[in-house]
Amino acid sequence: VSGKRELEPPHVGCYDGQEIATLLAKVARAVHYAHQRGILHRDLKPSNILVDASGRPRLLDFGLAKITGVDDGPRSTITGTNDFLGTPAYAAPEQVRGDHTAVDVRTDVYALGVILFRMLTGRLPFDSARGLADLLSDIQHAEAARPSRLNRALNDELDAIIGKAMAKAADRRYASVDALVADLRRYLAGEPVEARRGRRWYELRKTIQRHRAAVGVLLTFLLVVSSATLALWRMYARQGQ
Repeated sequence: VSGKRELEPPHVGCYDGQEIATLLAKVARAVHYAHQRGILHRDLKPSNILVDASGRPRLLDFGLAKITGVDDGPRSTITGTNDFLGTPAYAAPEQVRGDHTAVDVRTDVYALGVILFRMLTGRLPFDSARGLADLLSDIQHAEAARPSRLNRALNDELDAIIGKAMAKAADRRYASVDALVADLRRYLAGEPVEARRGRRWYELRKTIQRHRAAVGVLLTFLLVVSSATLALWRMYARQGQ
């Protein structure tokens, strides 16, 4: 397509996490647009996403798409000869199990997590070179490496976002693509991400980072008050001798 390029991962280190998170958020919004109209893509991968010169993503190849609420049966994931339909490396555990009744918007959330993983690390979370059987087993049972172990420029927030998007159990993933987009926006804005909520020290650290100026003024004020209090205490201590 003229003026468009495939969403292929750059060499690791060419872009920082914020640039890639910004691009993935745009892709996710396009997927959410399809979901709002009752369409599950079910075959999200870089080659099915084109990015135009202005950075706008376009989704392609809806050949395996499903209308929400319509049961298209086992053939939605497995053919009559038991061949897998789709792209196994980007498929969610429920897809590789052939559990077509469990496929919903969270299946596309998983695929977006895999795309983000690859964009940030330059590799897939599970090695497809070992053969299809091993790959399908890994998707269902193995834990992927933390992205920050493969790309030292990343932080634990992106690890948490990807980990939540790629959770084995669908009910542990983001409930919708829009929820994933919201967490990416929080990450880009320097706000606490939902994927790490509940950790008090993390939330306190993020709050301090967002309000550095106010915290600096408060600490200066407390230092002045403490110094004045100490000086007064010493003065009264001397007078009492």
